[in-house]
Amino acid sequence: MNRSTPLALPALAFLAAVCAGCDYTEHAPDEGWVPDAIVYPDLFPEVNDLDAISPDPGDADADPGGVADIPGHPHPYWANATWDGLKSAAEEGAQYQVVSLHEQQLELAGMVRDGTSMPTHPNAKNLTRLAFGSLKAGEEAALGIFFDAKTPWRAKVKGTEVYWIQVIDPDYQFFDTPIEIPMDLPVGQTESFDASVRTRSSMMNEKVVSAHYEVRAISYQAACHDGADAPRTCAVLRVTISGDLVGGTPLDSEVTMHPTRGLVKWINAPGFVSIVLSDLASL
Repeated sequence: MNRSTPLALPALAFLAAVCAGCDYTEHAPDEGWVPDAIVYPDLFPEVNDLDAISPDPGDADADPGGVADIPGHPHPYWANATWDGLKSAAEEGAQYQVVSLHEQQLELAGMVRDGTSMPTHPNAKNLTRLAFGSLKAGEEAALGIFFDAKTPWRAKVKGTEVYWIQVIDPDYQFFDTPIEIPMDLPVGQTESFDASVRTRSSMMNEKVVSAHYEVRAISYQAACHDGADAPRTCAVLRVTISGDLVGGTPLDSEVTMHPTRGLVKWINAPGFVSIVLSDLASL
């Protein structure tokens, strides 16, 4: 079966989700290669029932109306989180512990940059790029996500690129019509949509496949890590991807974000089993 899939940007998070479904193509490791023992993270910890309670719809502070007109663009349900603050944090960058689909354990720098183009599709310009690692041929592993971040809490994903040391050209997923990921849903609410994806990997030429996305807000007051003193200030978004893009079997991609540090954890990202903030315990 083919499976290949903010930073501080929430869009990213969500992007994460979205793109989670982006590149899921497995690549055969080099002959004779034996991976070290991998300790995989708890993929989808249960969320306390209290976290699943949406704010009182009658509360004026929870009203999403007019969010774009308020300085900083605060989130309608996630306390102390603003779109501008998340983007600033992402632009500063951070280190992440990652596990690739090849079961490599690496540390990669994650950072957001505006005004970029997509190397495999140079006509896709003026995009925001979330990158883990250096997007260059020959890298052990790297991931780039390209999207329009102009609308607060609504990321329009144009495509993803995954780099492997075994191949010269990156794998990619490209959307002729960008897919919009809602990051401002009330807890428990879902939004779904269909898309056509141009996808290519080292094992196949470009083809157009179908994909169905379902985005769900899991919590806006989740524990940010497994420690006993973990702050319960993180947002958890989940994107379930189905259709030909993921071989017909639904795949869950889940992103955890901190209001001022951005992306904390991404499970099932394009080309990666997990991407986790290196200094997670410092939150």
